[in-house]
This record gives sequence, structure tokens and C-alpha cells, in this order.
Amino acid sequence: MLNTYDKIKNWLINWFIGNSGIEDKKIKRNLNANYLEDGWIDSLEFIKFVSDIEEYFGITFSNDEFQNREFSTIDGLTNVIKLRTMENKINKYHYAKEDIYRSLRKIGLKVGDCVFVHSNIGFFGILKEAESPEDYYRIFKDVIFEVIGKEGTLIVPTFSYSYCHNEIFVLEDTPGMGGIFAEMVRCDPESTRSIDANFSIAAIGKRAKYFTKYPPENSFGKNCFWERFLGLKGKLVNFNFDAGSTFIHYVEKQLGVPYRYDKVFFGTSVINGQKKSGKFYHFVYDLNKPSNGPDFTKFYKKAKELNLVNIENLGKGQIVSITAEDTFKLIRSELKINSAFLIKGDGVI
Repeated sequence: MLNTYDKIKNWLINWFIGNSGIEDKKIKRNLNANYLEDGWIDSLEFIKFVSDIEEYFGITFSNDEFQNREFSTIDGLTNVIKLRTMENKINKYHYAKEDIYRSLRKIGLKVGDCVFVHSNIGFFGILKEAESPEDYYRIFKDVIFEVIGKEGTLIVPTFSYSYCHNEIFVLEDTPGMGGIFAEMVRCDPESTRSIDANFSIAAIGKRAKYFTKYPPENSFGKNCFWERFLGLKGKLVNFNFDAGSTFIHYVEKQLGVPYRYDKVFFGTSVINGQKKSGKFYHFVYDLNKPSNGPDFTKFYKKAKELNLVNIENLGKGQIVSITAEDTFKLIRSELKINSAFLIKGDGVI
């Protein structure tokens, strides 16, 4: 496999072969020849040459570089381009692994924490040392467990709403709708996924099996994941979202809000190759009453006023965290004052 230097050099050689009219053998034998003084290209062709380099390599040369003697030979220009591309690569990064670690610590995560993450990691920008989605996932996962340790647990939403959409739920294959990070957790050999056909979650860590085993038919009812998460003082950590989360619907269920109700959905699941019929309850609102739809703006504003949320910048985005316990207490308190605290309308219809 060619290194960066050889890739650049070969591109320059091929450009001259295709544009200068000089024999390829002569070009390859004279990599230190001054291509301008030797007449390989004229001044107008030089303009095109520079333009093609800048476009292909994503760089812009300075006047000082044009005066550099290295600029007039293939070998020398290779060095100039390599240096510029390396500088651009360094400058383009928005954050690095150590920045993730620092931000997670600042929002209050510690060893042993159970962390539920809603995520859009793309909004953070470009991560140093990450060249693929797999690299992003590996780095984020590694850093999270550097912070929470082997005693901690990472949980993500792998909600598929399969029964809601009248679709078969296949535990091993049905994708979730929680974004690329959540999907990679789901596909991670170390993760465990619950069999809830609408609101499955995937978890890695010490309490992964506890959180995913035997989900009840009511996704927000007794002994559901959210109840277990609250009982273990879980922390809600959102990557590039506010402090709102699906956990809020569990709180609404427990407090008996008047604008939502249990609705049963029937369907078919395939678990470990075995097909079976089932049903799961979703705590829904009436779609014919859009003012009853969720809106967590007031919740987030109040949580910030009371200093219940921790917010840290990371790259171009931010991480927001709040405990499940604080979320529950705040909502319980505010619903006594305003029954529309968590919905779009000013009053419950």
C-alpha cells in the first residue's frame, strides 16, 4: 500500500504525463528537474496545474509557497503538498478523544453509572483519528467506559415501533430508529437487546441483562426498563439534544396525565429464530388532538433554571445530562401547577 508521499508524487507524475507532452520515462527519471525552466509547461499551463492541485487535494497555496524553490520540482512539490494536507487535517478536527472524556466527566458521570443516551454524534463535527463510522463508535464507546468503568452500564434506544407499524419484530435484525451510535451498540457483540417490539433497548455493561430481561407488555408500566433505570439512579445523557427523553413518558404514565392513555398493539416477533404472537402497550396521545403532542421546551427551561442539568460543549455540539430522579421530581412538581407542562397546548384537551 502506498504511503501519503508516494500517492502525492504519483498524482503529480500522472498529471505531467497527461498534460505536458513529455515522455513518461523522462518525467520519472527527472523528479528533481525544474519543470518550468525545462519547459515542461508554460505559464498558462502552470495556472491550470496549480488549480488542479488545489482542487484535488483540497488546499490553497500561499504566495510564500509559490516562491519556495521546492515548488518547481515534482519531489519538492510533493513535500509541499504533503505538509499542507497534514496541516489541513489537523486544523479540520473539531474535537478529539480527550475532549469527549473531559466533557463526560464535567457533566458528572462517574464509575458505576447507568447511562441512557439519546444521540446524534454527527452534530459534534469531525473527530480526530476517526475515518469511518466504526471509528467514531469505537472511540465513543471506549471513552464512555473509561469514565463509567466495568461497573457501569451504557443503554441506548433501539426503538423500532414494529407492532405500531404492523411489522414483524426480529430481535437480531430489526433496526432501531435511534441513530447510528445506537445502531452500532445494537450490533455490538457485547450488547444485549430487550424483546420489546416497540421500545426495545440495547445495553452494554454490568447491568445489561438486568435492564433488558423480561420486559413487561406495558412498555411504560410496572417493572419496565424505565422503572429499573430510575431505581438504580440512572442518568440521562443526550448528545446534541436537550434534556428531554423517552423516560418522560414513563413519568407521565406513573403520574396519570389525562392526555395520554394505554393502547395495545398486536404483532409477531421472531426471537432466537422462534416466531410467536404477542402484544405490547404504548402510552399514546390522541393524534386527532395535536395540541396534546409532546413538547419538552418548558421542561428543559425549568430544569436549567433549577440547575438540574449539566451542559458541556463538545466540538460543534453539546452534551446535556440530567438524572432520572431529578426528571421525575421536577415533572411531578410542575404538573401540579401546569397540566400542560409537557405538551404543545396551553391546556389539556
